[in-house]
Amino acid sequence: MRIASIATYRDRLEVLPDAINSLAPQVDLVQIYFNGELGWGEFRTLGEKLNHKNWKLNIVEDQADLSKFNAIFDYPEDIIFLCDDDLIYRDRYISRMERCLLHSQFIGSDVISLGGKVLKEGDELMNANNYKACCSKRYGCFMPNPEIVFSNTLDIPLSGATVLQAKHFQDCVIDPKYKYAADIQLFKWCRDKDLLIKRAFNCNKRLASYSPKMKGKETIFNSFTQPKADHVAKLIKEIFTGQI
Repeated sequence: MRIASIATYRDRLEVLPDAINSLAPQVDLVQIYFNGELGWGEFRTLGEKLNHKNWKLNIVEDQADLSKFNAIFDYPEDIIFLCDDDLIYRDRYISRMERCLLHSQFIGSDVISLGGKVLKEGDELMNANNYKACCSKRYGCFMPNPEIVFSNTLDIPLSGATVLQAKHFQDCVIDPKYKYAADIQLFKWCRDKDLLIKRAFNCNKRLASYSPKMKGKETIFNSFTQPKADHVAKLIKEIFTGQI
């Protein structure tokens, strides 16, 4: 099956239906991992805004963005599309991403991402100030990166626009220290398991974009504080160099 997995919480209930409605016609199931409590009235209101029935909501403890990875273990034999609650996915997003995953040009790749970053030793992303600047760029992860061309591998994928085969990750463990840094958790797993991450060859087409309802609201780009930047840069350096 094609499973779209979304991590969300109460403050995103306004934009969540748009993400689900954009994905539901394209997949077999939209699996929602809701962080925190959800009242019956809120659940009913959410259901009334959804145009399709192929969705399932699980209440989880506060795992934040990491909760989207639960689908990997809940559906171990399936193809998992990791998605974000504040994005709208265009028609054929799923089919194009799946095509990349299964395309002969990508044999040997177990993870395909619509965007991401390539690291080098001493890379600026390991510097907290530069990482914060990078994450503050509008739609930064969706913009063409001159270092990434067709068939090049990625180090850090965009976990809100990634497809993978769940069977390759069954011995992985969700580490809470990567909370609010799901991209880095996926980077760590792939590096530990020697799995290739490649950027989708149709990445220059705007297959996903931020919901217009997010205008003026908190996103990863405008909420990336210096302490968060310090933490993420430390995680990257630890993974990439083995130094803490």
